[in-house]
Amino acid sequence: MDYYDFIVPTIKKAGKILLAHYQEKQAISIKGGDIRNIVTKTDFIINDFLAREIKNNYPEHAIYSEEVNSSLVSSG
Repeated sequence: MDYYDFIVPTIKKAGKILLAHYQEKQAISIKGGDIRNIVTKTDFIINDFLAREIKNNYPEHAIYSEEVNSSLVSSG
């Protein structure tokens, strides 16, 4: 699958997830003790969705995520 043909619909789906959670009240967590670095439940939901989609379509690719402390590595 061409990267463009994968990423455009995937990002649109991620946007729908974001909009579905837009009006929800959410707890905010601070990452690394830096008050400028906040994360919400929705951030993790979208992160998990994107990582799962990448792994399903490109299992040989490694994934580095801003929202988790380690790489999500797939070996091919």
